[in-house]
Amino acid sequence: MIFVNCNSCIDGTCIDVIKQFKISLGYDLYCTADKLIKPEYFRQPNGVHGMLHARRVLLLAMLMAEADNLPEYERRILAISSAYHDIGRTHDGHCRVHGIYSFRKAESLGLLKDLTSKELNLVKFIIEEHCINDQKAKSKFPGDMSDLRLYDYFCDCDSLDRVRLPKPYGLNESYLRTKVSKSLVPIAHYIYSDWDNVYAELMNA
Repeated sequence: MIFVNCNSCIDGTCIDVIKQFKISLGYDLYCTADKLIKPEYFRQPNGVHGMLHARRVLLLAMLMAEADNLPEYERRILAISSAYHDIGRTHDGHCRVHGIYSFRKAESLGLLKDLTSKELNLVKFIIEEHCINDQKAKSKFPGDMSDLRLYDYFCDCDSLDRVRLPKPYGLNESYLRTKVSKSLVPIAHYIYSDWDNVYAELMNA
């Protein structure tokens, strides 16, 4: 079900997208994955790469997955990657190794023990490689090339939340990889600018 195709977004349209998501198949997974995001996993839970960033990335990932009707196992991989992709950060500056640290931390904390071997391999690849050059990352992909699209989805939802950063570090739309992520740019701005109300709407059963 594709429901996020607004190129210009006013508040009413954007909140309608959130309300529509709440009655979608992906909403329960979102709520389950949201509970995985805990302050004790982060160096600075209230920082720029802390819990709010993880929650917004998770929401953007689930909106993408719903829009493109991804199968459940792919949504699960994106959800888990969203929750844990930055927990290994040791600073908030540019860093190409925090993905490795984040996966190691998630594994050492026993956060990935319920995954199948295929799911674990994909989560490992996405988390470890999301912070390096695309070409270099994709050259190391060990699995079925059809699964590589999950890397693009995840990197785009992480990139979309760069709307929170000032120039020149903010979102550069020309780097987005997927068609659906480009349609989500107005939603990403709205989610960040009115996060408290968005999250309250999401959690209001």
